[in-house]
Parts: sequence; structure tokens; C-alpha cells
Amino acid sequence: MQKAKDNYNDNPNGKTKKALKDAVVENSLVLSQNQLYYLYNQYKDPSNHPSFESMNMFGLEQINSKVDSKEEIERKKEINKENAKRVMSEIENALEPEVKKWADFQVDELFPSKYSKYNDVYRKYTEQICLRMKTMQVKSIEMEWSRNL
Repeated sequence: MQKAKDNYNDNPNGKTKKALKDAVVENSLVLSQNQLYYLYNQYKDPSNHPSFESMNMFGLEQINSKVDSKEEIERKKEINKENAKRVMSEIENALEPEVKKWADFQVDELFPSKYSKYNDVYRKYTEQICLRMKTMQVKSIEMEWSRNL
């Protein structure tokens, strides 16, 4: 977007103005307060930061581990990290005070108060799924093995 701004400032005309407008639209998000507070709450968990720093979210630099040097990867990661922080700061600032208060209450008080009850249910459920998946994997391996006979 900076390039489009610079081009317009250097040569203000219809073509550079349209390119600038297109760049603004391409780099803009229109989100509801609910969508904003969901992202705000997700970003509170540091384990989610890599997702926010990816090209699928707010990353600016595509990382290619097959081509990029270690230094280049680190440089790109830092750019993506800083942009994610910037966008999340804008998201936090765009939250209405009562919505932010509700989001903070959920993460700081509501969810932790429910954790022990729902964690037990979740654990039992995931154990059942894992057992089913192991059974499916065993059957799949048996089928693959028998095909190769």
C-alpha cells in the first residue's frame, strides 16, 4: 500500500488515484464488533500468535523455507510479527468499551470458571474419538498390508 501512496504523491492522476483506492480496499477489513472481539480474545493466547503472523492472517512477507536463508526467514518473521501486533492494536482500539469489557470478562473470569467442568467432558469425548481413530488406523493399515500381499 505504501508503494501506491508514494506513486500517487509523486504523480497524482486518475490512474495512481485508482491504484491507491484499490490498495486501500485490498488492505482493509470490515469486521463487526463480535468478529473483532473474537480476534482480540484469540490473540491473548501467545500460542495463537504464529497464526496471526501468517500470510493467511496479517503477515506481509511470504516465507519460503526452501529458498529463503535463515537470516531472510528471521527478517520476514519479524516483519510479520510486527504487522500482526499493529493490526491487533488497531482491532483493540476499534472495540467499543462495553464489548472489550465483555471480551475480557469471558477470557479472564467466565471461561476459567467453566474449565474444570467442560474440560472433563472434552477429555472424555476426545478419548473416545482417539480410540475410534486408532481403530480406523489399524483397519487401514491392515487393508494396506493385505493389498500388498
